[in-house]
Amino acid sequence: MTASLTAPRTHDPPPSELPRGLTLTLTGRWENGGLLEVTYDEQRRETTLGPAVFGVAGALMHFPDRFLTSLELHRVLNSIYRASGNDQLAKPLDDKLMVSYVCRLRKKLNELLGDGWGLQIIETRKPLGYRITVGPDNLSVNILPAI
Repeated sequence: MTASLTAPRTHDPPPSELPRGLTLTLTGRWENGGLLEVTYDEQRRETTLGPAVFGVAGALMHFPDRFLTSLELHRVLNSIYRASGNDQLAKPLDDKLMVSYVCRLRKKLNELLGDGWGLQIIETRKPLGYRITVGPDNLSVNILPAI
């Protein structure tokens, strides 16, 4: 059982800066998805992510402080799926689909930390794309080998 995190009330906007010590850990398999774990103020919470949202989280966490467009996210996901032998997960480019994956990831972050945090952690800047605002020292991606 995990302790609940101290998060802003749903009507309060998150602070302009992420709190120190906020860490994100992604663990799982590309083809199956996995867990996103958030640690904040010595408390830990986790949620499950399906393969597509897991892939978007993994891509953003692999390239911290770099903006990725929908096209770049799509290319990263498809190359990951092909490299792991899961061509059936590769999909044709669909900008709306990539946007929905990012929205789902933000929703999961909001569920863990409170409303508004998803937008704070996954930044959007047109036409640059999306980026994760958590520093690289506070990100961990653990990809398990396929069995």
